[in-house]
Amino acid sequence: MGKMTSLLELARRGLNTPELLLEIKQFDTNKLDKWTEFYAKATGRVSIRTQRDGEVVCPFLPNITIKKAAQQVPSLIRSGYSILCFKAIDPKDSIFCGNFADTGKKYVVEWIAGPGTCRDLEKARKINHFSIDPTKKISHIQIPQPAGDIIGMLVPTCRNNELIEWSIYPYKIGQLKDTIIFWEIRPWR
Repeated sequence: MGKMTSLLELARRGLNTPELLLEIKQFDTNKLDKWTEFYAKATGRVSIRTQRDGEVVCPFLPNITIKKAAQQVPSLIRSGYSILCFKAIDPKDSIFCGNFADTGKKYVVEWIAGPGTCRDLEKARKINHFSIDPTKKISHIQIPQPAGDIIGMLVPTCRNNELIEWSIYPYKIGQLKDTIIFWEIRPWR
């Protein structure tokens, strides 16, 4: 599933996602013209996500100035990337970020505290972890925060063998203006 499809699916499930400003698809014609037209009117900061067929980890440019984006995005377009340009969200402001997975046998929440992105889980020294058997009554179990909030939001919407990336901010962000934002949904395995 591509990043845009993933974000649309999260939004369809009623979850808060980043505010999209521009989408340039991999096989669009006049991609550079679309970027130039957008850049001419844009101000402030943006976050750029990219995707290209066959790649899992693509360039990600969070919370950069529009001027810096103007220097980097054309080469990404020429390299065949789709461009998703969002209203800027600063990873330095993140309180927690992590993953929620419905593995088919248990719900698992992994997270790190402090600033960062979900990609930082791969290199973090201290990853917090909480799992719960879905056959147990959740109301009878003490769940550490932020795992409790994430489990409460995602158990009703996450499907068997799915993983959802999320972050928590100290202020409201995204399409739904909430403190919890969801970045991606993908198969758990």
